[in-house]
Amino acid sequence: MSFLFKIIGALCSGVLLYWAFDTTEFMWLSVVSFIILICVLKNITRVILRCILLTIFILTFVFLQFSFLFKTADLIDNSVLLLNLIITLIYLVPIYAVSFIKSKYYIEITLLGFLISEYIFATISIGNQLFQLGIILCNIPFIVQWYEFTGIFAGSFWIILISYFLYRSLFYKKYFLVLIGIIVIPIIISLIIGKQYGDFHNNRKVIFTSLTNNNDADSMINGLISQNTEKIDYILMPEGALTFRNQVFKFSPTLTKLRRFVKKNGNICFIIGIYTNIEESYDNSVLIFSKDKMRQRYKILKIPFCEYLPYPHILSKIDFINEHVWYKMDEKKNESDLYIHSQDTIAPLICYESLSSKYVCDLTQQGANIFFVSSSNSFIDSNHIEQINTKILRANAIITRKMFVRSVEHGISCIITPKGDFELVSKNQSVSVLKIANLNYYKPFYAKHFLVINKIYLFALLIFITLLGIYGSQK
Repeated sequence: MSFLFKIIGALCSGVLLYWAFDTTEFMWLSVVSFIILICVLKNITRVILRCILLTIFILTFVFLQFSFLFKTADLIDNSVLLLNLIITLIYLVPIYAVSFIKSKYYIEITLLGFLISEYIFATISIGNQLFQLGIILCNIPFIVQWYEFTGIFAGSFWIILISYFLYRSLFYKKYFLVLIGIIVIPIIISLIIGKQYGDFHNNRKVIFTSLTNNNDADSMINGLISQNTEKIDYILMPEGALTFRNQVFKFSPTLTKLRRFVKKNGNICFIIGIYTNIEESYDNSVLIFSKDKMRQRYKILKIPFCEYLPYPHILSKIDFINEHVWYKMDEKKNESDLYIHSQDTIAPLICYESLSSKYVCDLTQQGANIFFVSSSNSFIDSNHIEQINTKILRANAIITRKMFVRSVEHGISCIITPKGDFELVSKNQSVSVLKIANLNYYKPFYAKHFLVINKIYLFALLIFITLLGIYGSQK
């Protein structure tokens, strides 16, 4: 295979991996992607040539995965290109590092290097989980119920393992039985774990809404408060459903009607997202109305380079970067991350916060027994990212064994069970739907020990690379 064909193969591998993150029908492409990548790297003994091919693969994948940002380029200018290059660099540095290990097992070492890159980007403050291979499997949650014990990283390792041994089976006619075991045994374990969980009996009636755009919020609120909601426990509305200047929301006629409505209807809790513009900055928060009082919870986890500038002591000195933090938010503290309503401990999250497995595990340790997510897709306007977001929520539901209720503007509003089962309520429509949500107080193994488990996973990858380097260098 000429080097030109290998370049084309690296490009195709990146494209297929991007598609694998989309719908259920495409998830198998993740395995095909890595089989192609292995074929591309085969017989490339020169480190510089491998690095070129891996750079093409990572650049293609990253730029496609974040391609939604280019649609907003008129708002965020050339910083889109810079952001993609930063992500690419974060991925490539560990892969480049392991590429210099002289070993006949350089392909295996490269695949493990990719997993280390994924781990680093998923866990650092400027990273996220949008690139995590393991979330692809959450389209079929019954096969990954063991995430409760391992977290998502084990799913990433499983995909790489299947890809590698399928390649060996197809091209070398070896390890076929090993491949069958690698595929079947985790699925059997998952089915056994999944059977242990029936329906939880702490039921709550929840109305959650979906908005085509937030201009429909006032009419939606008027419709909700005119209904007979005597037996409703919670009402959830999207992120930024209402927008106010400064702190005038305290005198808003709409919110005044909400306060009166909640006081009139006993045990109901109304959760709604609001934006407040303050000169050149803004606040993103949710208001939690109950009969006793109104509470405001500010967004804690912010989007790096969008809502805050990471590593400000260094990056604030670079004018171009500092000027392109698009929606800079001030640091605000909350009384608590969790809120008690009646006997329930609820976690009202705002969009990006729900996509952090670390954060939802922290809240589960603190006692959260249900997650309400107010979100918005209007700025991003990407169905692909919405698909990924719901996969991450499904993974987080399995990890924490908690119900996730998601209300979105211009996106996918859904309810996700503790087993990761997904029920689409609406997509890009303005509707309100009544559903039953379950609460539980169970704290799963991974949610309690995720920091230790993640470190063990990283340490195991490093041990594998070291052993492959040692044995692969022997003549």
